[in-house]
Amino acid sequence: MSKIHPIACIQQAKQNFEYGSDKPIKTKVTPANFTSIKSDIKNRINQFDRLTKASLVEHSLETDSELLGFQEIAKRDILHSAIDPNFLHKYSDDIEFEKTFDGLLQFICEIVGTQTEKQRISEAKTKLQSLSRNIEDEERFVRFLDKLKRIAQPISTNAEIKQYLINDAFNKNLNRSLRTFLQEHEKSEESIEDIAAYLDRMQKYKHSHINQINIVAAKKMNELCEQNQRLQTQNISITEKLDSLKQEMQQMIVAAVAQSTMEINRIETTENQSTQNYQPEKRRNPNKDQRYHRQRFNPKWEVNKFGVPITCNKCGWKGHQTKNCLGLIRCVNCSEQGHAITICPKLSKSVNSKNE
Repeated sequence: MSKIHPIACIQQAKQNFEYGSDKPIKTKVTPANFTSIKSDIKNRINQFDRLTKASLVEHSLETDSELLGFQEIAKRDILHSAIDPNFLHKYSDDIEFEKTFDGLLQFICEIVGTQTEKQRISEAKTKLQSLSRNIEDEERFVRFLDKLKRIAQPISTNAEIKQYLINDAFNKNLNRSLRTFLQEHEKSEESIEDIAAYLDRMQKYKHSHINQINIVAAKKMNELCEQNQRLQTQNISITEKLDSLKQEMQQMIVAAVAQSTMEINRIETTENQSTQNYQPEKRRNPNKDQRYHRQRFNPKWEVNKFGVPITCNKCGWKGHQTKNCLGLIRCVNCSEQGHAITICPKLSKSVNSKNE
């Protein structure tokens, strides 16, 4: 059986250890998340080194500089396959500049940042306090306790402080019915390990009818809260729109009132000018008997101080003074021009003589 050449072994191993479509090194990766990503990358590289070095030793080529160069390029390609396209585009020049695995990894660590001990402890405390047992999947209490211990590992080297934090996080996941159950069976004062084992032995990790009701009620409550929040957001939006419409209506009303006022003032000005420029219309037939003409009140007539239309001493018509009269009237009584029969002086004399 022929042995696989180290070059073929390097190429095949590189393809096996490269990342697929899921690229863990992204532009928004945090130092805390990069810690686990970096650990996974180093594990892949260690496996790659062991496999390829064994092939080099098998062919007595462990000192071949050219093959060692191929091995280094393959290690860099494995790291390069873990980088997201957005990250590659943002730092393309720097990534192309680093030709070795160690140099590229160092650059990525500088960009992402490393998690300090204080940050690691703070994150572990936050995660420990917020961790909840997976009730829907019926997670056992012993397994949940092991998870708490693993998270609390980097928090402190003091065993008492660490145990206090674990106990506090575990007790937060015990509801009232479980605490009552432990008190009734005189188990509440035992160690947290014994309590977890006892609850699993009594199958308290399984769903009960009451637990199911509580879970369903909690889901419904969350849905109602979300729906209420959406309705509040919609109400705020509608209120803002109504306020905007109200302001627009007020502006339109003010503009309409101003326009109406301008129109009224313009009409009043026009009427005043028409009144001042009024001239009585000339009679088409001044010789026609005016006795049968009906006199109507014209609001543009000239009036005296009592509001009564003035009678013209020339034509006998009302509404203008004698000096403004334009009529050429001939009296039918005396046939003289310049006055009407109603103010004929001869007619008044003959009446007076008859009365005497």
